[in-house]
Amino acid sequence: MPLKKSPFARSLLFVFAVHLTGLALLTLMRLVFYIAVRPTLPADTAGDVALAAQAFLRGVWFDNVGPRKFLLYRQWRRVA
Repeated sequence: MPLKKSPFARSLLFVFAVHLTGLALLTLMRLVFYIAVRPTLPADTAGDVALAAQAFLRGVWFDNVGPRKFLLYRQWRRVA
């Protein structure tokens, strides 16, 4: 059975596409903010590529974990 004919698979692909689009937009927003703020950073911080990469990775981690905790909290509040 082809992947696109199954309603479950189509829904799963849609959710995956929305998730990736959201991550891309949030990363773009983070990149624009970094470019805007970079001239005001101290010289040792602005030139540290590893520090910037770590900050971007932590941002992507937060974009994935933050909403999940929010959804679980809402489920927990509904049960309690």
